[in-house]
Amino acid sequence: MVGRGSGSSSKATGCSGAARPAVHARSTARPPRLAPENSWQVAFEEDAYSVSILDSGDWAAPLLRLSYTSFTTPHTVLDIHMFTQRRVVRSVAAVGGGFRPSDYRSYRLWAAAADGVEVPLSLVYRLDTFGRNGLNPALLMVYGAYGTKYDPEWDSRLLSLLDRGWVLGIAHVRGGGELGYAWHAAGRMEHKPNSFSDLDAAAATLIAHNLTSPGRLAVWGRSAGGLTAAGAINAAPHLFNAALLDVPFLDVLGDLVDAGLPLTVKEWDEWGYPLTNSSQAAVIASYSPVHNVRPGVSYPHMLVTAGLMDKRVGYWEAAKWVAQLRAASSASRGRDISVDELQLEPMHSEAAEQGGSSDAAASAARGFSLSSTSSSSSSRHRRHGSHQALLLVTDM
Repeated sequence: MVGRGSGSSSKATGCSGAARPAVHARSTARPPRLAPENSWQVAFEEDAYSVSILDSGDWAAPLLRLSYTSFTTPHTVLDIHMFTQRRVVRSVAAVGGGFRPSDYRSYRLWAAAADGVEVPLSLVYRLDTFGRNGLNPALLMVYGAYGTKYDPEWDSRLLSLLDRGWVLGIAHVRGGGELGYAWHAAGRMEHKPNSFSDLDAAAATLIAHNLTSPGRLAVWGRSAGGLTAAGAINAAPHLFNAALLDVPFLDVLGDLVDAGLPLTVKEWDEWGYPLTNSSQAAVIASYSPVHNVRPGVSYPHMLVTAGLMDKRVGYWEAAKWVAQLRAASSASRGRDISVDELQLEPMHSEAAEQGGSSDAAASAARGFSLSSTSSSSSSRHRRHGSHQALLLVTDM
C-alpha cells in the first residue's frame, strides 16, 4: 500500500505485467472526544424556535448540521463545529415582498394553569402595529395530543395577519410532546382535561398581559387540536370571541364506545378505555364536546369544517356540534355578543376514502351563514350581535 501523500509508484503483477493501481489508505485517526467538563450548550438568540438534527454525512466529521426555523426566521440550514463552536449558515429559504425579521418580535411567555403548572406559549407580533393596550386581535393555535410537538416555525401565510396587527401564538398544552413524555402523559387518558385548562390559562394570560382582550381573541385547532379548543371553549366560552375548528374530534365518547369505527381500537391508549374502565368513561363523558354544550351560554362565533370522506373524523361530529351550539345559543339571542375579523385556514388534507351521504352533508350545511362584520366601536370585553356557527362540509 502507498501511504497518503506519497508518490504513485506501483508494482507489476507476476502474470500479466499490468501495473497495479496505487491504493491510498484511509486515515484511521478519530477526532478527539468531548469530555463532560468540556461540553457546551447550543444556544440561539430567539426564545421560541424549532430545531432538528440533519444528516451530517461522515460520522467522524466534527460537524453538527441543524435545521432551524421560527416565527420570524425562514427555514435555515447551519453547520456547527463541535470543537470550535463555529457556526456556518449553509442555506436560508428565500422570502420575497421585502420581509425583514427585525420588523417582528417572537418570544416565549408562560401561563400558570389551574393546578399551578407553568404552560409555555410561543408568541409573535409585528412591532410597528402592536400596542400593549388589549386592542390587538389575536389568534391562539393549539394541538395537544399524541405527544406531538407543535413548535413555532416559519409560515409565510401568517405574515398577512401579522402585518395587519394580529398577535399570533401557540399554546403548548399538556398532551403534546414539547416538554417530553411526562408532558404528553399529563394530558392523556384520565388527565386529558389538563389540555383544556391549559388552553384557558393561555388565553387568560394573553388577556392579563394586555396582548388582546376577550372580544378580540380567536382560537384555532385542527383534528385533535379541535377537541382541545372545543373543550376549552365549553369550560370558559367567555374568553374567546371566535373559533376555527378544522375537522375537529368532537364526539369522543361516541367514537370510543364504537369499536367498529376504523380508528377506535388504536385510539383507546390515548384517550382511555370507556368500555372496560368506568372511571375513564366518566372522565371522557365530562369533557366530550358534543355532550357538554351548555344551554343559554353565549358561545364564541364559530367556523367548523368537516370532510365528507375523512375516515379519521366523521363529518357528523361537526354537524352535531354546530346543531347543539345553535340550539344552546337560541336562549341567549339578543345578548351582547360579537363578531371579529378572521383569517381562515385551508381545509384538512388528511382525507381518505370512506363513503358517506352527500345529501346528509348538504342538508347539515344548508342554511348556515357567517356574518363577518366588525365594528371599531365594539367593546374590548364584550361581544356584539347574534351568535353565529357555520358548518362547512367538503367532499374531501
